[in-house]
Amino acid sequence: MSVILSLPRRDFVVAGDVAYTWRQFQGGPEPYRVADRHNWRRSLKEMQAYRQAYPYALIVPGHDPEFWPKLESRYEE
Repeated sequence: MSVILSLPRRDFVVAGDVAYTWRQFQGGPEPYRVADRHNWRRSLKEMQAYRQAYPYALIVPGHDPEFWPKLESRYEE
């Protein structure tokens, strides 16, 4: 499951299990265990297409511990 938050200036997307890490989102190795590999690949491709359609959206992988600290503490005023 992913969550899309519509902020005034851009969307903020928590990608959930679509990509566990940012590297995976960019074509890195697939997860070791996936309940349904076909649907996982499909979801990843759809999220990558979303990024192409909305390049200003901020997409955050759901389980990447190195990604979260890099985020600004506040996005909107």
